[in-house]
Amino acid sequence: MKIIFLGTSGSMPTQSRSSSAIAIRRKGEIIFFDCGEGTQRRMVE
Repeated sequence: MKIIFLGTSGSMPTQSRSSSAIAIRRKGEIIFFDCGEGTQRRMVE
């Protein structure tokens, strides 16, 4: 299992921290939690 923090900011993103978002990768599946605004942008980085 791998936990990936896509963003750790609060409700207002900053230049260095995106809105909160967490992904868990386990057995070929990816599960997203607390997906804030900007999550899609972080996924392609």
